[in-house]
Amino acid sequence: MLIPVFRPTVRRVDMEAVLYQLVEDALAPGEVSEAFADGLADFCGASQGVVLRDLERAISLVCDSLGLVSGDKVAVMPLLSSVYGNVFVSRGIDVVFVDVVPSSGFPVSFDGLDGVKAVFWGIPLGVVPDMSFFSSLGVPLVMDLSQGLGALWNGESVGGFADFVVVSLEESGIITSAGGAFAGVVSRKFVSGFKGAVASLPSFYFLSDMNAALGKTQLAQFDFFISKRREIFDFFTSALMQSRHSGFGPGADGGTDVPFSFPVVLSSSIKDVMVYAKKQGVEVMRIFGDSLWSGFESDVFCKGAELLVSSCIVFPLYPLLSHESVELISRVIATLP
Repeated sequence: MLIPVFRPTVRRVDMEAVLYQLVEDALAPGEVSEAFADGLADFCGASQGVVLRDLERAISLVCDSLGLVSGDKVAVMPLLSSVYGNVFVSRGIDVVFVDVVPSSGFPVSFDGLDGVKAVFWGIPLGVVPDMSFFSSLGVPLVMDLSQGLGALWNGESVGGFADFVVVSLEESGIITSAGGAFAGVVSRKFVSGFKGAVASLPSFYFLSDMNAALGKTQLAQFDFFISKRREIFDFFTSALMQSRHSGFGPGADGGTDVPFSFPVVLSSSIKDVMVYAKKQGVEVMRIFGDSLWSGFESDVFCKGAELLVSSCIVFPLYPLLSHESVELISRVIATLP
């Protein structure tokens, strides 16, 4: 059986929290969902936020809060989830891609972006860019922390340097609520618009208390999750130094990266590497295979994004990996063809 590339870290405390909601028949969105949203807002540096049933609704909520309408133009990191593309297309929003540095995911340049109403960016694979770079743009910044939850800039949450934050809470994340997403507002000048947009949402848009109970206990264990991930990440990094391939990152000075997964930027055939890993019992995947860039038509060619989409893979990295699994994955990384 293959070691899966992603596996949620669900422990007894998580099971008990979900079971309690089932026993109490407390399944609909309610107090637990609100408490989970408040906890995520504090954690991400937002002033307030909500947890919704899926990422598409969270992105749409941010667009509504910003007042984006058909014909508006936004600058976008091409490595974001393809779900962003679904939202932009459905709303008639024009997308301007900003290419990335392939070794880190940093933005190459924001030159020539006259008329842009907002910037949508992320923390790819937990690698933190220079956040002071964004503050000079003079347009609202939406930061996706799905792969960078817990990342810091000068000791504070990266999200606190944006105007809005978005976090996917699917099972591949550092924490999960078995689906759903968080949307939060950071800047005071957008709070009123955010509240108005939230007030217009039907109740079934919000995450259930049962899912939120899982997410809440996951968030409480964040420090443990990250500590275990860092240990494994360091072990894999030593193995990668024995191979012919490259890592991804580190982030900018002043940032504290988080180990979302273990990335490898290949210098050989991705097909050969994936076949080799599978034969050794390890699942790997192209982490940006479902990115905005991979399925969105654009007149602009993003060389850096194209390189990462085609050659960046990730290996399993999560707290539930056994010692034997960590040893096996390390050997595979060190001996990649």
